[in-house]
Amino acid sequence: MTEKIFNPVDSGIKSLKWTSLSSIIPQVLKPFLTVWLATLIDPSAYGLVAIAAVVIGFNRLIQGMGFSEYIISSKESDDLATNTAFWSNIILGISMYILLVLLTPLIVHFYKIDDLTYILPVLGLMIIINSSGIIQQAILIKQMNFKKLFVIKLMPTVIMFCVTIPLAYNGFEVWALIIGTLINRVLENFLYWFYSKWRPSFVFSKKLFYKMSFFGKWIVFRKVLEYFYANLDVMVISYYFDLSLLGLYSVAKNLVVMTFNSINGPIGAVIFPMFSQLQDSRNKFNFYLKNILKKLSIINFPLIIGIIFLSEIGIELLFNEKWENMGLYIPIFALGLGLSKNFSSQREILQVIKRPDVYPKSIIVNFLFVAIFYPLFGDSSILNCIIIFTLNELLFCIIQSGIFDKILKIRITEQLKCFFPAFISSLFLGLSLFLMINLFNQFNIEIGLSLLLFLIVFSSLIYLTVLWIIDKNEIISIINIIKKSVSLK
Repeated sequence: MTEKIFNPVDSGIKSLKWTSLSSIIPQVLKPFLTVWLATLIDPSAYGLVAIAAVVIGFNRLIQGMGFSEYIISSKESDDLATNTAFWSNIILGISMYILLVLLTPLIVHFYKIDDLTYILPVLGLMIIINSSGIIQQAILIKQMNFKKLFVIKLMPTVIMFCVTIPLAYNGFEVWALIIGTLINRVLENFLYWFYSKWRPSFVFSKKLFYKMSFFGKWIVFRKVLEYFYANLDVMVISYYFDLSLLGLYSVAKNLVVMTFNSINGPIGAVIFPMFSQLQDSRNKFNFYLKNILKKLSIINFPLIIGIIFLSEIGIELLFNEKWENMGLYIPIFALGLGLSKNFSSQREILQVIKRPDVYPKSIIVNFLFVAIFYPLFGDSSILNCIIIFTLNELLFCIIQSGIFDKILKIRITEQLKCFFPAFISSLFLGLSLFLMINLFNQFNIEIGLSLLLFLIVFSSLIYLTVLWIIDKNEIISIINIIKKSVSLK
């Protein structure tokens, strides 16, 4: 009997099917949940949750310490290392939660919001809950068992939906969001345990702990920098403006993030384990990397243009008058986030080639940018904060493009060549939307939900037609990947 040879690319394509489902379905449900809840909950409730998420996020980013990345990237399965990582996360999780509880009075005094006295300790339970399932999740990712991860992501999202809506209808406001989030976390981590065969035992290695900590030091450093430059806007807004404005800002930003993550997330989830198997062949490595760069642009460029032209119409149709300013915020967010998502695979790729130091060093510039400009200009208006955010994302793109050139040896001209088909096709998409919207306005035709769907379908067909003319082989390649992912068992 011949032994079946492991093919990391086929495995990656198979995994892409399940990561797509596990990312897209929850990410599609979440915007619907957000829109529904926005009709029931005041923006100030979202503002409170945004502040709590910033505080708790800092505790959670230290918690991982890069241990799960060590487990995923390690070629061998080492039970002692897995146990060491698991117990380290548990100890860190409990320690971070205790620290959060002790610091809560100071945080309440800083923000002058008494509700945080109860919100932070309750929502902070996520720190301990998440620490119990991080390693089980890492094991499933290492095994590229994304079919199970699909179920794990989907079920808690559906149940959270079923719990949060009735609570919001009954006037629980911010607590509807908190209780729904905690139930989601408990169920997700329970399912990690249920589907993972691995169980911890009471063994621990100081030597491996130090080794994993050394491996994870750049990952932790990167997470700290990412945390500050991603959340400094919320810190500034929560200090200078009221909770309702913060709620508007955070919901607009999260809707854009969810939109792009639903498409980019599946690719990012597969990249680290798949490229770990390709690291010994640099030619194949670079070939597939350029392929991913081109496919990400094919996804992100039309999304940017579509959001810019259609978001204001969508906000008017789906949200009530309390949220009307989001129609101005969302297109600006989309420009920066959409372009930066083309380089979303960067940090995982650098970890694979054993250069985890490069990415955190590169985002020091982004951290300094927001650290200087948010305090200087962010206190005058919310729009200034959004513009600073977007400029920082564009700066991120320039820096990461340079890393692709210098470290990964994919020249800037090659990158532009990867982006060209999607860029030109997206221009035609934008032109078609501009002409159609102006045509409707000229004849005083009100754009309802059915016409909005028509615009999406019509402009998408224009985009795909132009893309077919420019790069027919790429569309055929995407179709083949979809067919292959469906046919692979």
